[in-house]
Amino acid sequence: ATYQSIAQDENRPGLYRESLLLTFPVEIAGEGEPEEIVVESLGTPCVTMHTDLAAVRGLTLRHNAGFGGHIASAVDFPGGALTLERCIIT
Repeated sequence: ATYQSIAQDENRPGLYRESLLLTFPVEIAGEGEPEEIVVESLGTPCVTMHTDLAAVRGLTLRHNAGFGGHIASAVDFPGGALTLERCIIT
C-alpha cells in the first residue's frame, strides 16, 4: 500500500487520553504544533502497530510506563514500516 491509498486522520489540538491501535495502513497527522496535540497512555504503548505501513506525524506521545504496575514501551511495532515524523516522545 502507498500513502495515497491509505486512510488518513487529522487530530486537532488537545489531550487525548488513549492509545492508538493501528490495524490497517493509516496516516495520522496532527493539525498544529506537536506540543499542542498530546496522546497520553497509561501502562500501555501510545502507539501499537499491527499493519504493514503506517505514519504518525506531529503528535506528542506521552507514555506513563509504570502506571498500574505495567511496563510497556511508548511505541510498539513488531514488524512493518512505521514512520514517526515531528513527534515528541516522553
